[in-house]
Amino acid sequence: MFAPLEKAALTGTAEQLGLLQYRSICRELYAKEANIHGLGVIRGLAGRGSAPAAQREAVGEFDAFIQGTQEGVELLRSHKRAFDDAFQRGDWSDMHGTVVWFESPPPLMCSSLVAPHYDFAGERLPGSTGWYSTDDMVSLDLLGVGERGVAILAWRTRSLAPGEALARTLAHLPRALASDALVRLVFEGTDNWYARPSWWTTLPEATRRELIQRVPCGGPVQPHTPRCLAHHTTTYDMPAVVGIDHVNWR
Repeated sequence: MFAPLEKAALTGTAEQLGLLQYRSICRELYAKEANIHGLGVIRGLAGRGSAPAAQREAVGEFDAFIQGTQEGVELLRSHKRAFDDAFQRGDWSDMHGTVVWFESPPPLMCSSLVAPHYDFAGERLPGSTGWYSTDDMVSLDLLGVGERGVAILAWRTRSLAPGEALARTLAHLPRALASDALVRLVFEGTDNWYARPSWWTTLPEATRRELIQRVPCGGPVQPHTPRCLAHHTTTYDMPAVVGIDHVNWR
């Protein structure tokens, strides 16, 4: 087991995992609330200049999309209330996670909720990963911690089955392949990431193209498949994994 640097503020406690996921939920909620406002403006322009039937169809499609977004907002608000309560009580006992330590800060960082359909072994994840009222969210953070780096998968008790299944298959990978698997998850499952320009530009063109092709994965045009996270196609020049900790596991 790798011991993080003593001066590093992040050591992988349940409270820290909870606060990181809390941040991702607040960001997602803020973004969706802004989307609803913008969609309302666009709805007024839907189908303008078209025949009446085409206008009604365009407005109907926007209304359905707005309704779905509003449902997502209400779901996120309910999750935020649960985190508000945990924060006020100082009780993070229902947080779980996996902390992957890198030998140096990663050139790719992110902070986001994730909802993959398959784990790193290509198996369907049990249940959902947070987008229903009976579930909680799974989050992914890649960060620099002093001279080291860290990747954190976190989930709350109600998401124990999918969150733990995803983390276990990550932990079962050879360490030389685990960092590449996390890169695939970042590009396929998050929209809040930053890549160091010098890292990105030095990747082979074919590798950059392959990562870009992963971005729309999970959408209506390119749904998730068992090979999404499991299929190792190339390496991404990430720092070596030097340790993996499990937080509050059964």
